[in-house]
Amino acid sequence: PRRRAPAATDRDGDAWAVPRFRGCVSLLELSLCSPRVTADFVARLCFAVPTLSVLRLGPTCLAAPGQGCLAIADALRLLTGLEVLDVAACDWADEAALRRALAGRASSAPGGFGDDDRGRDAVRITADLEVRCREDRVSAAAARRLAADHARVAVVRLPAPS
Repeated sequence: PRRRAPAATDRDGDAWAVPRFRGCVSLLELSLCSPRVTADFVARLCFAVPTLSVLRLGPTCLAAPGQGCLAIADALRLLTGLEVLDVAACDWADEAALRRALAGRASSAPGGFGDDDRGRDAVRITADLEVRCREDRVSAAAARRLAADHARVAVVRLPAPS
């Protein structure tokens, strides 16, 4: 019989399986595409596999409100060598969400700080980072503003799927 991973609880109190990441400590690139991917899962993954240089999030990941910003902010805090963050498939990845996440502010509360932001360190981007997003979600002007606000960030706008 197959052994099940131990159950854990995420921020919302939902039980979900937490895989053990033993043996993946030198993983460099990862694509996630599951509706069960939460911000907590991304944070645990990034903590367990700090060597990731490419993180791709699929269209069904982090669909609950606020999860995307929180996950990106956590990934940027924990993955100091991240070179590519691909959120082009994510409907939630618009200018406002990317701006909050790159600034380390996950919440959409006034001023950008809410309960999810308490006790979190600021995001410090220490390596050149390419953020891939969809051109129908982030305008060219918005991409230039994001890049101007974050010296080590290049925003690449990809065509929307037809």
